[in-house]
Amino acid sequence: MKKLYLTSSAALILIGLVHTVFGILSAKEFSSEILWFISTGLFISIVGLLNFALAKRHVQFEQPRAVQIVNLLCGSFFMLLVLADPMPIGFVLLIAQMINSIASWKIVRQQLNCCHNYQLHSNE
Repeated sequence: MKKLYLTSSAALILIGLVHTVFGILSAKEFSSEILWFISTGLFISIVGLLNFALAKRHVQFEQPRAVQIVNLLCGSFFMLLVLADPMPIGFVLLIAQMINSIASWKIVRQQLNCCHNYQLHSNE
């Protein structure tokens, strides 16, 4: 599951960066539409980076549930994207985000159980 989590997180990072670069390169002039396009790519990359950090456990989150909330919001966004315009890339994003959501719930549950067990044994 961890390899799948890392792969889907990396896919989000890559898709987000391509989205951002494509937006910058295709812009003849910066309008609000282009800036929204670029910011969506940045948003996708940041969600991927958060999940990648959680999967690699390089970052010990004070509030690991924040990643779960971000995943829920991002998954909702991608679902609306697929409903509004059923493009193949939208389905790829939705599937990657579903994998991230499931994996992050498992990791956060493990972290919280570990912390809870530590607190129980330290109070004895």
